[in-house]
Formats: sequence, C-alpha cells, structure tokens
Amino acid sequence: MNVTDKHVAENRAAISKNLQNKMNKQMLKQIVSQELDLLFRTDHWGTEDQIAMENIILDRSGMECKDQESIEEYYLRIYDSI
Repeated sequence: MNVTDKHVAENRAAISKNLQNKMNKQMLKQIVSQELDLLFRTDHWGTEDQIAMENIILDRSGMECKDQESIEEYYLRIYDSI
C-alpha cells in the first residue's frame, strides 16, 4: 500500500467513524423522544421496559441522572445535549 492509498484509507475510516457517531446520536435522540412520549402519555414509568430503556440510554449517553432530577428532566437534559 503506497502513501496515497494509506491516506485514502485513513480518510474513509475517519468519515465512516464520523457518520457512525452521527447515526448513534440520532438513534439515541429518537429513543429518548419515544421514551418521553411513553412517560407523558401512559403509565410507563417503573415498568420492565422503561427500566431496560433507561439503562440503554444511560449506557449510550454516558449521562447519569442527577439527585432530585425527575426521569423526564433527565431525558430532556440528554435530548437537549444531542
């Protein structure tokens, strides 16, 4: 592999990583939006599904719920940070 080929491969890898990050952020934003909709419209809080999704959101966002912060405030803070 010559220098030009190596440079092209590095650029493609960087573009791919950037695209993946954008897709991950958009997916997280969509997940948070769906969870907020469920929380506001149904009795979703505390269900197995809600707890599982909260753990996924925590894992993907890296943001933890603050003391005295409601789940809705937590999700809105994540949504606004994306």
